[in-house]
Amino acid sequence: MKKSDKVLTASQLEVVSDYYRSGLSLRLYATKKSIAQSTFDRWIRIFESSNPQMVEVMKHQSAQASKSASQDDISALKSEIARLQAELKDEKLRAHAYDMMIDVAEEMFNIPIRKKAGTKQ
Repeated sequence: MKKSDKVLTASQLEVVSDYYRSGLSLRLYATKKSIAQSTFDRWIRIFESSNPQMVEVMKHQSAQASKSASQDDISALKSEIARLQAELKDEKLRAHAYDMMIDVAEEMFNIPIRKKAGTKQ
């Protein structure tokens, strides 16, 4: 039987179309689905040789989906960075307030509150 005569089963076609929608690499997807990489590569080659237009459409859709997903990820990361920066600013302000409070208490009560650098033995 020639390579061009080979046809994929319905379940194989479903796996291949899911691969194109996932946007994962061939190796990673084959590992995820517990399919031998060489077998999955053969399925992809058979599918691409018999459906070249469909492959282009699927790749284009996958690229657009990954682009929109990456835009969502970028905006989520930017909002997380902004939240963490605000939290850091608040914590720095709190640490400064504690330092000032200790300074005022030491001055007011003439008691050394901060520990010395070395310990007495």
